[in-house]
Amino acid sequence: MTHYAIVETATGKIVRMHSHYVFGNEQPVTCSDEELRAAVFELGDPAGYEVHCAPPDFDPANRDKTLVFDGAVKRLQVAARAPRRAAKGEA
Repeated sequence: MTHYAIVETATGKIVRMHSHYVFGNEQPVTCSDEELRAAVFELGDPAGYEVHCAPPDFDPANRDKTLVFDGAVKRLQVAARAPRRAAKGEA
């Protein structure tokens, strides 16, 4: 599975994740330009967003890691997720 993030250009905030998967295919698969373009157009002004590919070591199932956008180098990086705060009523 290949993961992409749509990043708001002005803020560097990841606004949507987009994945492409082909059943039974163990190799990374490139998402079509049309799929990514459609995802960006759903958000509104396409000039305000950029699409970036997640690093190969990104695993969305790993709850200890997350993606962050590094504006200085203009790419996504895997980073440690901040610890969760206890919800009301939890000890």
